[in-house]
Amino acid sequence: MLVIYLVRLLAMGHTEVVRSDYLATQTAGIIIADGQGSRLYVDQVQGPVYARLAGGDHTGDLLFNHAPLTAVMNAPISGLDPVSGHLLWSLFQFLLVVIACAVVAMVAPWPKRTPRLLPVAATLVALAGAGTLPMLTEGQELGTITLGLALAYAAWRSDRLGMGSAALVAGAAIAKPHLALGLVAFMAGWRDRRIIAGALVGALVAGSLSVMAVGWTACVAFIETAIRSNSLSPHAQLLGFNGLFAAWFNDGVAATVLGDICSVAALGLAVALGTAVRRDRSRLGPALIGATLLSLLASPHTFSHDLTLLAPMLVLAVAEAARGSQSAAWPARPTRRVLAVWLLIIAASGIDSSVALPAALGRLSPLALMVGATMAAKATWPSRPSRADFGPTVQTQPRATYAQ
Repeated sequence: MLVIYLVRLLAMGHTEVVRSDYLATQTAGIIIADGQGSRLYVDQVQGPVYARLAGGDHTGDLLFNHAPLTAVMNAPISGLDPVSGHLLWSLFQFLLVVIACAVVAMVAPWPKRTPRLLPVAATLVALAGAGTLPMLTEGQELGTITLGLALAYAAWRSDRLGMGSAALVAGAAIAKPHLALGLVAFMAGWRDRRIIAGALVGALVAGSLSVMAVGWTACVAFIETAIRSNSLSPHAQLLGFNGLFAAWFNDGVAATVLGDICSVAALGLAVALGTAVRRDRSRLGPALIGATLLSLLASPHTFSHDLTLLAPMLVLAVAEAARGSQSAAWPARPTRRVLAVWLLIIAASGIDSSVALPAALGRLSPLALMVGATMAAKATWPSRPSRADFGPTVQTQPRATYAQ
């Protein structure tokens, strides 16, 4: 699958690239490189640059609406032609996702009997997930938030709570902050001063760098643009709760109200997952997986490429399932369940992206994400603690004792 993905990326020509999301990112990179960062979100500034890059192949209405630091990251390669820039940018984002999966594979709680190739196999399966191909072809910037999530888990595993929350918030602030709403709720539910302090530091660093790069005016314009752009795409194309109810009830008041209610409920559940980790640190793995799934469901706009955020969580889920299995044979029942849900998410996303389903079915991806979130919640709060769950229950100890 990964070979197919990369061949598909390499085969993209100018006509396809200028119709991808990357062209808006390169437009923003050129504006930053030209020293016009303060006017980054001015349509009259973006328009001529966008039209020049498109070269008449595409009129385009996808002006840049992402975080300022995404444009700063693209500025060094913005002088390349769109095809070369798109290829380099996509490979860079893919590399960040690979690093994220590798980080989780190295620190995840694999049992001693685990075959050495299992972490590698889990990483490859994760990279061949539903979000990778659209991330590559659209030139989306999922790498930083995915890496931030992986670094957060690694830091939290070693009791560096502040460092973990700082990495997560900074990674989300560089790109895709809307995808981290559930993860922020998860950290709030943890209610640890180090978590809160680290999150504030991460936000302060990312915010300061943004202001230095584009100024206060452009930072405010980014918020306005992000809110405005939320209505550009039909909500029925989204994969979160908003997309589910818009597919059933069209883009009306009923769909908006129901989507918002379910999103708030998802954030509340993410808070509860954080509280569970505060009480019992051994539940970090399944709780974080659940919070990530809930974050995608509660996001104002989640597309198929955003499912890349789940890649390191699949590696973690395989490790937790292997640790909680009573059987020495692999794959045991918990692992088969994890892989079945992963395949369900891949299949649902593929169907949603390529098949016009009847309105009664709505969107399948939100339903698949809900199945995964339910499994993670059940693993976080097992009805009967046993070795068949995601690991043994260990009561959280005071900070000094836990560190020792």
